Amino acid sequence: MTLESIQNLPERRRERRRKIKVQRIFAAEILGELPQNCFLHIYDLSESGMRVHTDLYFPRDQSLPLRLLLDRPIDLSVEAIWQKELIGGMHVAGLKFLDITGESQQEIRAFLDRHSPENKRTSVRLQRILVVEMVVGSTSQKFGVFTLDISTTGMKISHDYPLPEEVDIPFRILLEYDKPPIEVVARVTWQEANTLGQYVIGLHFAPLDAGVTARLEDFIDHQLTGTRSAPRRMATMADFEEIS
Repeated sequence: MTLESIQNLPERRRERRRKIKVQRIFAAEILGELPQNCFLHIYDLSESGMRVHTDLYFPRDQSLPLRLLLDRPIDLSVEAIWQKELIGGMHVAGLKFLDITGESQQEIRAFLDRHSPENKRTSVRLQRILVVEMVVGSTSQKFGVFTLDISTTGMKISHDYPLPEEVDIPFRILLEYDKPPIEVVARVTWQEANTLGQYVIGLHFAPLDAGVTARLEDFIDHQLTGTRSAPRRMATMADFEEIS
């Protein structure tokens, strides 16, 4: 073993530890002269690359600029180091990140931290309706929103209409019927129309105070274990009006 390999050993071990299985679909955009929106089914992710299933073909030995919409948009250059065509026109590919910027690397590390097996409590697939109050400008609106997942840094929702981008949106979210709503400020990081005519929207929370973070972590813990314990009644619009 060479001196260089010994010096790099801790970093390589660190990278192997930080490779996680994701197995989720994310929106992406191929950048360049002819931008193209697409979806990537990411199977695993590390700080140096990812394995994806997609209907795209990634040319070998060619750098491709890509904007990946994880919890927040990340601009990357990727290169296919291997690729295999599947039945039905799909491809599975191993993509390597090239010349990644410090900002993009930090975002990937933060995503790995939030979604690593050692830190599952920070994010949970929810797939239920939460009652929220949203304030845009001088207008306030209460409605039920179908929440796909939620964490202490944001949530992904399905909604009938797109939400305004590049603005901070105050939300009050009723997590439990017998407790006051939590208050967060969120910003749309990405949104895509789906085949049902609705919009799948990624929202990123501004830094939360300790009390709100504790409420969210307790809620997520219960959702992760709720099937094995007494379920909590789902909050309704009437609960929101009564508590407010």
